[in-house]
Amino acid sequence: MILNFLNKYIFNVSILNIETDGIYLNGSTIPFPPISLALSLSKGRFIHSLLINDKCYYFFKTDQIAVSQSSIDHLRATFWRGHYKKDFDSLISVSRVFDHYVNGYPRYIRANTRKEFLNRMNLNGVMDALKHEDEMRVLDFPVNDISILMKTFCQNPKGFLQEFNDRFIASKSLECKTLFDEIESNPLTDMQRIACVTDEQNVLVIAGAGTGKTSTMRAKAAYLVKQGYAKPEEILMLAYGSDAKKELEDRVYEINELKQVEIETFHSLGKKIIGFYSNKATDVDVLATDNKRYVKFIDEHVEALSKNPSLSKVLIEYFGQYFYSKPSEMDFKSNQEYQAYIANNELRDLNGNQVKSFEEIAISNYLFQAGINFEYEPRYEYEVSAPGKNVYKPDFYLPDFDVYIEHFGIDRKGNTRKGINKDKYNEERQWKIDTHADKGTVLIQTFSYESNQGLGDVLEEKLKKYCQDHELEFDELCSRPSSESVFSKLKELGLFKEFSRLMGDFINLFRNSHYTLENIPRINGTGYKSAREKIFHRLFKHVYNIYITDLDAKNSIDFSDMIRDANSIIEKDDFHIRTKSKFNYKYIMVDEFQDISKPRADLVTTLKKVGSNCALFCVGDDWQAIYRFTGSDVNLTTYFADEFGEVKKLYLDKTFRFNDRLERVASGFVQENKVQLKKDLNTHAKSNKTEVHVLTGSSDNVLRDALVRIDEDSKGNAASVLVLSRFNSSLKNVKGISAVFPNLKVRAMSAHAAKGKEAEYVVVLDVVKGKYGFPSEIETDSLLESLLPKLELFKHAEERRLFYVALSRAKKTVFIHTKLGYESAFLKELKSKKYDVNFYKNKLAEVYVESAICPQCGQGNLIPRQGDFGLFYVCSMNDDYCDEKIKHCPLCKKSPVIRNEDNHFCAASDCDYQVDTCPECGTGYLIERINRKTKESFLGCSQSHKDTKNRCNFTKNIKSVREV
Repeated sequence: MILNFLNKYIFNVSILNIETDGIYLNGSTIPFPPISLALSLSKGRFIHSLLINDKCYYFFKTDQIAVSQSSIDHLRATFWRGHYKKDFDSLISVSRVFDHYVNGYPRYIRANTRKEFLNRMNLNGVMDALKHEDEMRVLDFPVNDISILMKTFCQNPKGFLQEFNDRFIASKSLECKTLFDEIESNPLTDMQRIACVTDEQNVLVIAGAGTGKTSTMRAKAAYLVKQGYAKPEEILMLAYGSDAKKELEDRVYEINELKQVEIETFHSLGKKIIGFYSNKATDVDVLATDNKRYVKFIDEHVEALSKNPSLSKVLIEYFGQYFYSKPSEMDFKSNQEYQAYIANNELRDLNGNQVKSFEEIAISNYLFQAGINFEYEPRYEYEVSAPGKNVYKPDFYLPDFDVYIEHFGIDRKGNTRKGINKDKYNEERQWKIDTHADKGTVLIQTFSYESNQGLGDVLEEKLKKYCQDHELEFDELCSRPSSESVFSKLKELGLFKEFSRLMGDFINLFRNSHYTLENIPRINGTGYKSAREKIFHRLFKHVYNIYITDLDAKNSIDFSDMIRDANSIIEKDDFHIRTKSKFNYKYIMVDEFQDISKPRADLVTTLKKVGSNCALFCVGDDWQAIYRFTGSDVNLTTYFADEFGEVKKLYLDKTFRFNDRLERVASGFVQENKVQLKKDLNTHAKSNKTEVHVLTGSSDNVLRDALVRIDEDSKGNAASVLVLSRFNSSLKNVKGISAVFPNLKVRAMSAHAAKGKEAEYVVVLDVVKGKYGFPSEIETDSLLESLLPKLELFKHAEERRLFYVALSRAKKTVFIHTKLGYESAFLKELKSKKYDVNFYKNKLAEVYVESAICPQCGQGNLIPRQGDFGLFYVCSMNDDYCDEKIKHCPLCKKSPVIRNEDNHFCAASDCDYQVDTCPECGTGYLIERINRKTKESFLGCSQSHKDTKNRCNFTKNIKSVREV
């Protein structure tokens, strides 16, 4: 009684018993804890303890508490064995089904089959049961009978599928060895076989240049048909152009079993879908099939704008103020880079003058439209020169007003554009002001900060004020041209043609986008670009509506309709019914996938969605994505899964085209852009010498030199040569030059046109810097940019890929042409990063000083030339921008003489030649001469023998100089 009392009131247990479902304690039952948790009874002489999980109970030994550890363990084990029995039996049952199903599964298991497995065998419950496998083992269940395959799948589905598919691929590759060995003239590579057998829902095969993508497409189709995975008519192959489609047809239809495979371009597929669904013939408009007709149509209706009463003034405003796509000055790292851009893009006013800034063109075009007679950069009427410059040339001169105009690129505080020395610029400005004041000429100033008001309006106010002050009639000094004469001038300058081309390109891109007239993309903010966009869109909508009306009137469609309308049809509920399941594919295979655009991607996605568990197999190379200007989006390849879902990426890693030395240069160069998908290409051919050579000189001479080297290397045997360039204009003399090499089969084309071509040798012309160089520095018009895929951040990303395409056309050797002083950024990179490239110099390279900048414009490099009177230097900027010519150093005879405000000096770092700059003209230098009459020496300006226009007669007595 006393112990019971103590148990009840001092300890926490008075009654303890073990039952079948738990522990009876003080009138309530505590469930048995899992086997993995603690349950132990410790008996002392007088006091016992019972540990349940992390809670301990203490009590005195009494007759009412007469249990043992063994009884506790036995009853707990019995309880949990009964509890897990059903789960274990289920595991064994499902194991047998799973093993039977998996071992008998006849094909590759796709990632989307994971859900099928889970649902088919109720694996969701199995996965919960497997969490107690350790407990079952402790309870002596025969857990080794549980399927290891099933456990692997439940614990790591991706790993299981990978392991299963790896075994499947190995097995099928062996089973289909004869097919893969014999389908091409050479056996398929291991990676080509893997691509054929891999049957994932989405497969993206990254196929490097020359790795056999067409062979893989053909072999894949043959494999699918022979294995019974698809009938030929259930396979769709998509190509981009008719030439690529023809190549696929020629290769695929060689195999009798594949003659029913459907091979289409995206457009022909769209046209076929529209025709089958509507059950009537679809007429493709001639404007879509004949580019010349399309260009003529746009030209005619752009010209019609000039005769439209409500739009002719809008058109003149566009040409006068917004013709050029003005870049942000923040995009330029230096003033030199900005000025080079201006020179390269040849800003011309409505009078035909090439001007040197967007603000100058605003002034110039205002003067033209106002009918004010003017001269651009005329020689100042007095013989003066700004310090360190040639003869002074103000920006504008108005003869009828007898007024000079200088435009200054400063804000209200005198700050200049980035890269321009503020103090020096304002000193020069003050010199100009003082010169006009000293000579009594009238100077009107305009400033960058007045641009927001409109420089034309600002200048007109100042001219009217000048006329008022001098009792002149402003209107009498203006002879405003008629609209007809303005448009006639625009045609004469070719500006009308340029605008028409822009309009045609904009309509094409707009038609091939998902935009409508109600949601044309807009440039955020205000300013020049926004105002230009607004006025262009007004003109565009007018021409566009005429184009659409013309299509409707003829009941015809264009290429964009084929994609857009087909996509809408596929999404309809009765699509398969009305087309009799003609387009119910099991496999869609896309060639040259890197060139896909968003509308095409949407068509593929929609067609795949309505197919019979349709799989997508794409072959492409993001390194060769070069058609962004048509709407192609390389990001659809680089970030494939974001658009199409989970994907299996495979890489064809062996190229049969070029050798290892060429491959290292081409692959290394394109992968400088780290966003490009990384791949390591193995080459079938090896070389023991450098295979990329850079030759300097004129394009004709370099081409002859390259062809001579090729002829020698081929030892008189026939050899194929591709002559490539960034622009077709560089190829005009190729035919004549190559005609004297009868053993060489020479073809000439642009780098874009060369995609898919190959030759033993490649010559790449005009790899120079500039607008028409390689990389091209032509800026895509911001209006077109708004309709194109997002521009990549890496500079010249697409031009880099295009250069890779050019290099990778060669089987053996590449020759690259450049010009001294005009080497492109690509060549400088190849040289600075020590690529395996030979750089051959010509004789003039020895007298070229790369660091020497033209003292006249401060922008161009000084390029050596050999003339009738020996060596001299010219500015690398075009003649319209800077026509500076400089003599070579009289001391070292191998470098240009440049100047500052005080001295003329040799540009060579190892030459000490230096003479004083003429203080009068600032461009010539002082040299010692002999007075023919007195025979005494004196210092005279080197400009004294110039023509009258640039002559300087400054002299200085040598004796007075020496006394000083």
